Amino acid sequence: METIRRWILLAAVTAAVILGLYASLKPFLTIEPVDMAAEQKDESAWTERGQYLAQLPLDEYIAEVTRGQRVEVSGPDWASFLAGVR
Repeated sequence: METIRRWILLAAVTAAVILGLYASLKPFLTIEPVDMAAEQKDESAWTERGQYLAQLPLDEYIAEVTRGQRVEVSGPDWASFLAGVR
């Protein structure tokens, strides 16, 4: 009986380790500062898109690169949240 109990315990620990390896630990929201001027300088001159992005003014470059990924937020709640993140 003791042997069966130990086998069950070993199987449970093994299953927990395997499930832990497959669990996603990525956060839902990632906030990171990006130096867009440096990113624009690093654009490849070898591609047509890289040449196009390199010649844009910085405001238009940011709008082009972050299209569909950027969310504008405002209000005192967001200001206090971001102050807490820093």
